[in-house]
Amino acid sequence: MKHPVFGDTRPRSFQPGIESRHCFSSSPEEGDALGPIVGVDEHLVEPGAGFQWRSEGGVHVAYWVLEGTLRFEAHGPSRFVAPGVLFVVSTGTRLRYRRRNASAAEPLRFLEIRIAGAADQGTWTEKVPTTVAGVRVDVGRHFPTFPGLALVLRGRYNEESVERFTPGYFLAWDIDPMMIYEPETEDALVLGLRLPR
Repeated sequence: MKHPVFGDTRPRSFQPGIESRHCFSSSPEEGDALGPIVGVDEHLVEPGAGFQWRSEGGVHVAYWVLEGTLRFEAHGPSRFVAPGVLFVVSTGTRLRYRRRNASAAEPLRFLEIRIAGAADQGTWTEKVPTTVAGVRVDVGRHFPTFPGLALVLRGRYNEESVERFTPGYFLAWDIDPMMIYEPETEDALVLGLRLPR
């Protein structure tokens, strides 16, 4: 799947205790349909469940927790990521890590954005906004400027016509959009990714 898919049309995959909704996925070898961005996924993890250990390199991974608490394990102490915190890790040439629901009682829902690029292993940041391999990552009420991608996290947005964008809708553009997307509700929140020009 190399082109973005939107809202409820996102493909889903399942493994024990985990449901994943895929907005976009590719690999660096397949090309750069969305610049250095190679994946945008939403994961729903049951209490006590989590992903198996994995080892990879050459990517930065940004996490935004929507509900619950994410436990990220790699070398050193575990890190716990709560809602409202952007957590970015760089794998360097190789990093072994896993992601789990920190709670045995509450579900976990989080976004995972994968951006190709080299950096030192185990480089962490929790700044918002931040720039990762040339991609500006931000969370706020307004859509990113072009070229960019946006995933509605909360609330509702309207476009100049009759379109309404609600949580789970993922938009991508590589030219100056003709439409203006405005928050329609007080709680509106969007994750924006501004691509390098």
